[in-house]
Amino acid sequence: IIFSIFNSATMTVIERSQEIGMLRSVGFTQRYVKRLFLREMAALCTLAVLCGGLIGAVGIGGVNAARIHFTPPGIAGGVFLELTPNSLVVFGAAVLIFALAGSAVVLAMRAVVRQKITVLLMGSHR
Repeated sequence: IIFSIFNSATMTVIERSQEIGMLRSVGFTQRYVKRLFLREMAALCTLAVLCGGLIGAVGIGGVNAARIHFTPPGIAGGVFLELTPNSLVVFGAAVLIFALAGSAVVLAMRAVVRQKITVLLMGSHR
């Protein structure tokens, strides 16, 4: 997951380097462009966490509604499989995703934003 997040954030910044050059050429500062990409990353992470949470909740509801019965060793009569999400773990995972995506964007932007505007506009740095 970590490599996937870093790869997608880095590729997004590199592929959009001409856009960054255009923003810089019309007067946007390096700081503003970095913040713009961080806000975009935060919006994407929020959407991803919400969609993942919704899919997870539906999956948990489906497993619990299926009333899957199994007999583990040492338990007479068996038990029903019931999934119970842990709010602390879910919140911690969301915070970790935001931190990883944010640091990936900051690292990628650090290299790209500092390049000359003409190089960014030509796309010849790839």
